[in-house]
Amino acid sequence: MSLVTLDEAKAYLRIEHEEEDDLLNSLIVSAEEWSKGFCNRELSNESDKTAVKSLVAHWYENRGAVATGNTIPREIPFGVKSILSMQRKFPI
Repeated sequence: MSLVTLDEAKAYLRIEHEEEDDLLNSLIVSAEEWSKGFCNRELSNESDKTAVKSLVAHWYENRGAVATGNTIPREIPFGVKSILSMQRKFPI
């Protein structure tokens, strides 16, 4: 079961149509898997949900591997790593 639902992601992105539901579901799964791998643990709390929704939004708005535009190219938003780093587990 996903930590973030399709409806939660759509509300976060302010999307009211259904045309890209398949894409959003795929992004949710990918963002959760990326976040679990980054943290080395299962996702379970509101901070995790915020990070996943932020990552989904980043990937939705920047369909390429690197975000560009009027800013310096970047791969993953700083805020996502900041949120997840607070509870990151490192192998012993």
